[in-house]
Amino acid sequence: MTTRILALPLLATTLLLGGCDSDFATLTFERSVRKAPFGDELLPVYREQLEALMQAQGIDPTRITPRIKNSLGTELVLSEPIFGGLEPAQKTALQAALMAIVDARQAPLDMHLTLHPDDMPPSLPRAREKALELPREYDAHFTLDAVSLSVAFGMTDLVNAALKGSLNMQSEVMCNVTAQFEPALPFIGMKVPEEEGPYRTLMVKDLASAYSYDEIPVEVRFADPDLQALVSQQKVQVTSAITDRSTPFRNKRGLKQFEFIIGPVGTVNHENAKVDFYSHTDLAVKCEHLAGALGRPFSYKLGDSLDRLASVVFY
Repeated sequence: MTTRILALPLLATTLLLGGCDSDFATLTFERSVRKAPFGDELLPVYREQLEALMQAQGIDPTRITPRIKNSLGTELVLSEPIFGGLEPAQKTALQAALMAIVDARQAPLDMHLTLHPDDMPPSLPRAREKALELPREYDAHFTLDAVSLSVAFGMTDLVNAALKGSLNMQSEVMCNVTAQFEPALPFIGMKVPEEEGPYRTLMVKDLASAYSYDEIPVEVRFADPDLQALVSQQKVQVTSAITDRSTPFRNKRGLKQFEFIIGPVGTVNHENAKVDFYSHTDLAVKCEHLAGALGRPFSYKLGDSLDRLASVVFY
């Protein structure tokens, strides 16, 4: 009997290598970078600015995958392909560019004030004489705080509202960013002149008498070139007017807080400056984004941008 041997085909098995990525950095932001509260999609502004930063370092953004890591949405992990990832020099350049943002956020904010008492009105000889005895130069350090909202209305508005049988009125809302002097300056106020002239700022101090509230022309220069440009272009104004309404001059022992006036964010119905919670929240969000859109240094503290980067870890 002839035995037939059947040759069974040998099935070859192939190991498929998937496109695995390798994490190489974690970016931590001050606020959530999520597009939606519970999603994993990145806000477009963060993705766009991160890609632009990569391209500036000669890196193809498609070679890096960002993903949100923690539940708060504040940590962003960067990954690269196991094969065909970044060159060491590219990682070094990217790390340096990101760290430059973190370091810049920590840079101090300073202003230099030069008093010009010689330009005070001659009709105020006593105040002018006292102002001439003050130091001409002051160096001040300050920090940006938070946004604040203000409305302007007068007695006429109150009377008109009362004649209508209501205290409700409509006013334009101004967006402001508060700032804190550290330490306080030896003045009681900082204001914008009511009339146009050679000076955009006046320092307020009791000179002629205990409650004279005398105004001294001052030239203000900011060490931060971006902030100086915003002030020079009159995109923002510097004043303590908002603080002065809550803390009158007579109660001040130094100038601790002031504001940057950013601009209007709409109108609101209010009763003697009192608005409902939801209207206030909505306007505050608009104000924060308006201030952040001005760029640095406001974008380090307000709004959504890569400038909200708090720390970087490469591994």
